[in-house]
Amino acid sequence: MPHYLIAHEGSLPYIRSVTRFLHDTLSDQLGDVTFATAARTIDEVATAAPATVFIIGERLDPFTRRPGHGYVYFNFSVVARLGSPFATSLKGLKQIRGKQKLLRAKLPLIDAVLDYYPAQTPRLARQLPVPTAGFLPCSEPQPQPLTRTYDIAFVGGLNPRRQQVLDALTARGISLSPTSGADLETLTAQSRLALNVHTHRTNHLEIPRIIGALSTGTPVITEPSYGLKHLFDTPAVIEADLPDIPATAAALLADPGRLAALSAEAAAHFTAYHRRATDSLSAALAQLQRASAPQYAQQTLA
Repeated sequence: MPHYLIAHEGSLPYIRSVTRFLHDTLSDQLGDVTFATAARTIDEVATAAPATVFIIGERLDPFTRRPGHGYVYFNFSVVARLGSPFATSLKGLKQIRGKQKLLRAKLPLIDAVLDYYPAQTPRLARQLPVPTAGFLPCSEPQPQPLTRTYDIAFVGGLNPRRQQVLDALTARGISLSPTSGADLETLTAQSRLALNVHTHRTNHLEIPRIIGALSTGTPVITEPSYGLKHLFDTPAVIEADLPDIPATAAALLADPGRLAALSAEAAAHFTAYHRRATDSLSAALAQLQRASAPQYAQQTLA
């Protein structure tokens, strides 16, 4: 029974290693899974029925449902307002609503959702009209680097809020990696620390960015995020409010002994998290298989 994992080309630079993890874990659970990328829509990829098609990419255009196919969407977006309502700015709220709109557009075409954010998944399971289960995104294990070129890696789109932090770090003489042009894990492996700064004032948890850094043994400084300690209860993930990030980073970089200990802790925490993530995807597939609504559950995941 064929299975496919189709990812949006535009999403891969940020989650390439996460996609490899999903592909490998799905293959272990379901047998051979064909991986493909799509520039605009999954209609670009030829598939043979009966099949399950797993989809990654919030910006993919609508597709045509094919007979004998079941479609499972991996959601990597925050689409629910979590925690204190005061933690999210108006721009942050607008961002959530934009992500909600993208997800709603997919619902008539998909049979199930696999959601990446444990704090969000129960709410989606109650609200969405299709079966919804949670999984933990994870990177593939990475070689631990012997030398590191940069002080700090931040990988992601830039806006004034993020640029303000990067400028403050540069003003302290802290060297920064490129923000794009290479996969996240490639740049964090070249850096002593990694940075997680929200696009807007929110309390969202950018799990792929954090776990990608930990996979390379790189400690992370992050803004406060809802559910952070539940997933990453480790000294290698350091919370700091936005104005405090430059001083926090400078203090860590000035203490090579502590930085080395945190790097070892980051690698150890990743190893344990990787096991949890593998088990979580297995449990999520079993949960969808037990769901009575989608026909694919009996046909293609059995």
